[in-house]
Amino acid sequence: MALTLDFKRIREHRGTQNGGFEELCCQLAALEEPAKGSQFIRKGPGADQGLECYRTYVDGHEVGWQAKYFINGFDDGQVADLSDSLQRALSSHPQLMAFVVCLPIDLRDNRSGKKASEVQRYEKWRKKSIEGAAAKGRTIEIELWSASSIGERLGRDDPA
Repeated sequence: MALTLDFKRIREHRGTQNGGFEELCCQLAALEEPAKGSQFIRKGPGADQGLECYRTYVDGHEVGWQAKYFINGFDDGQVADLSDSLQRALSSHPQLMAFVVCLPIDLRDNRSGKKASEVQRYEKWRKKSIEGAAAKGRTIEIELWSASSIGERLGRDDPA
C-alpha cells in the first residue's frame, strides 16, 4: 500500500514543522546501516554545523544527514542554503564521506525554455559540490532523500 504524505501538515516538534521534519529524518537515519561498532549521533537544535545527525563507523568515516524543510520548491535561494550547510559540514566533520539531503518534496523536472528545472538545479549543485570538495582533496557522496524516498522508507515492511 503506497503512503500518501503531505509534509505541509507534518506535526510540529520543538514548536515548528521544520523541527518535525528534522526529527522524522533523523529517526529514519538512525535506522540506516546500523553496522556493528558504529555510533549514531543526533545533534540538538541550533548550531548543527551543517548536519542534523550523523553516523560514525569503525573505520572512522562518517555519513551525515541534513534536513531542509523546503516545502515550496527548490530555487537558487535553497541551493545557496544547501551549499552553506554542506560547507559547514565538510569543515566541521573531516571524516564525512557522504552527505544525505532530506527534502519534503519531490523535485520537479518541468524543463521549459532556458530556465532550469528543480531536478537540473539540484544535479548541477550536486556535481559542482562534489567537484569542489575534490579540488580541496575531499571525497564526498551526495544522496537525495526526497518526499517519495522518505515515504518508501516509512512504508517498508520492517519491524524497525
